[in-house]
Amino acid sequence: MIVSIFQNFNEVSEDLALPAVLDHIQNGRYREQIENLRALLHEGKEKEYNIKKKSLPAFTPSAIFQGGRKKEFLREYTGFIILDFDKIPDDQLPIIKSAAVASPFTYACFISPGNNGLKILIQTDAKLINHAAVFNELKIRYESMLNFPIDPSGKDVTRLCFFSYDPELYFNPKSETFSTRTTMIDTDINNVVDQLEQRQLDITNDYSNWIKIGFALTDALGEGGREYFHRISRLSSKYESAPCDKQFDKCLKANGSGTTTKSLFFLAKQYGIDVSPVKSFDLTETATIPTATTQEDTGKKKKKKNIIDQIENYLSAGTTLRYNIVSGIIEILNTSTGEFVPMVDYLENSLFRALLKNNIPCSIARLRSIIYSNFSKKYDPFKEYFDHLPPWDGETDFILQLSKTISTTDDQFWQLCFKKWIVASVASLLVQKIVNHTAIIFSGPQGIGKTTWMENLCPTELRSYLFSGTINPTNKDTLIHLTECWFINMDELENMNRTEIGTLKEVITKSAIRTRRAYGHNNETLPRRASFMGSVNTSQFLNDSTGSRRFLCFEVLSIDYQHQVEIDKVYSQALAMFQQGFKFYFDKDEIKDITTNNEQYQVKTVEEELLLVYFRKPLVDDIPLYLTTSQILYKLAIFSKLPTTTGNVITLGKALKKHNFQRIKKKGNYVYSVIELTSDQVDKENRVAPSDDDNKSQSPKDEDDTPPDDLPF
Repeated sequence: MIVSIFQNFNEVSEDLALPAVLDHIQNGRYREQIENLRALLHEGKEKEYNIKKKSLPAFTPSAIFQGGRKKEFLREYTGFIILDFDKIPDDQLPIIKSAAVASPFTYACFISPGNNGLKILIQTDAKLINHAAVFNELKIRYESMLNFPIDPSGKDVTRLCFFSYDPELYFNPKSETFSTRTTMIDTDINNVVDQLEQRQLDITNDYSNWIKIGFALTDALGEGGREYFHRISRLSSKYESAPCDKQFDKCLKANGSGTTTKSLFFLAKQYGIDVSPVKSFDLTETATIPTATTQEDTGKKKKKKNIIDQIENYLSAGTTLRYNIVSGIIEILNTSTGEFVPMVDYLENSLFRALLKNNIPCSIARLRSIIYSNFSKKYDPFKEYFDHLPPWDGETDFILQLSKTISTTDDQFWQLCFKKWIVASVASLLVQKIVNHTAIIFSGPQGIGKTTWMENLCPTELRSYLFSGTINPTNKDTLIHLTECWFINMDELENMNRTEIGTLKEVITKSAIRTRRAYGHNNETLPRRASFMGSVNTSQFLNDSTGSRRFLCFEVLSIDYQHQVEIDKVYSQALAMFQQGFKFYFDKDEIKDITTNNEQYQVKTVEEELLLVYFRKPLVDDIPLYLTTSQILYKLAIFSKLPTTTGNVITLGKALKKHNFQRIKKKGNYVYSVIELTSDQVDKENRVAPSDDDNKSQSPKDEDDTPPDDLPF
């Protein structure tokens, strides 16, 4: 089998036999280059590794190309599928490799250039049109067998595989060809469509049938079902190519509808098509959907059917349902628009009414029990969105482009923080135990577009998973937003008191929510998904003296909220960076920078301000006073109406510690070394104009944007 060899990602250098490619990998044709790359990774220089890795030659296992690596340059499909395992722990790599080579379908297996991954080649009987479906079939099989996740981007037929070096490469030229279930289904569907064409039968005259056929074909073959959809639709006098394509696109986009491939065979059988040759499914249980006139028309007594089967058969024939695991609600396909909508009471009652009108005994409680069960296929809108994003080109920094649409008082620090935050927001959607521990906060005047820019971070098709409003950390609805939303845009942040800010910090770091959904019967432990952001109009709003590292605060000078940066490409990059191991958390030094940056947004307490006016730290030649916190507070009370309460003593103690006043023990009490200023000194200082040094930005110094390895949490 021949494959294409590429340089610089898109330049075809030659075509080479696949066994020869494997020989180069095993015998070390690029050994020196590979070992240098592995040394970079070992030294923690991941950024340099990723850059230099691009100079390696690569090959396309699944196809031969001519003139480029886009689909339009594809000359021949090979039928090979490559499975890519990334970031395997050192102790697991030999175990996983041993299990992989034990499979009779493994044609070749070798270690990746980074020495921390595995490449598996499998020969299949797949066709180009159903390449992605066959990839998913193998992905499920090998993930189950090896108990380790596979990179989903391998489903792209243009996927490159870099040359590597593995003297222990496994090669089995006599491996079994993987006979795919997809190919079997394709054969069965083709047989049915051939019969429809021979008899010129239109089974799309009912619009809901047409929609269900589309979903059945996408369930079976994905994009490979498009031609069959056209062939079936073409038998209708209403057929038009463009609307047919548009509807199939909708079916592809709404993957996970709940309509299965069986629906097509059931429908064909009702029109008299012979489905006995079908091998991909057991259709012996196929039953005609009951109607109000069935028994009256036939005059025959039918064998009593299971009530649940009758209800489910009716629902399968007339509706398409799915269970949204994020919102926790059932969604039903609106056949007039091809879009899914929430199952509200009106629609639920309409289904209940239709069942009763068709003489199917059912209670509303039974109907709910069925639709809120595994009868409705699970659907994850976030996973669906990321699975259908175009792959990142590996070079263009779309995240940086987006961050540059905002000008702040410290652009470099803003761009560093935003990149980490946006990657963390993606990671928290896809991995249950990952939580975005920080919140982006914009400070700036009204009307410059802060809220609009933030809300535009949420893709249009997922806007229902954005919440903008007041956050009440003690409210159950807020907790539900944590699991159901991608973004939470906080209003009135500056109006929160100290206690509420402290509670908000706790919510921002919460990893799971234990609650009962509305109308639910049982408590559930729900994953935290949401990432926080917010905006304020005041320059000082942080009033919690215990720390502010959870807030990434920036003073905004200008915003281009009508920018042309494509948000899908931003998230393609964020997803790729997460999968490549980008460190989206902040290390100890970066946390110090955040704290320093946030000083300018901190609301000082009365105690702190008075302390800095009437006292200072001693210099070398000074003779200090040694006062307890209570004594200092008593002196401050002389100049103000500040009460000498325990709470004020505690607050003043925090201010003394914050400003590094020396604390020592004297006769059993802790005292502070201070210099008390006289009234004349205070008055003189008050008349001095602020210097340039007083107004210098307290933002952190410029840092390299490569995050260090230390975990801050």
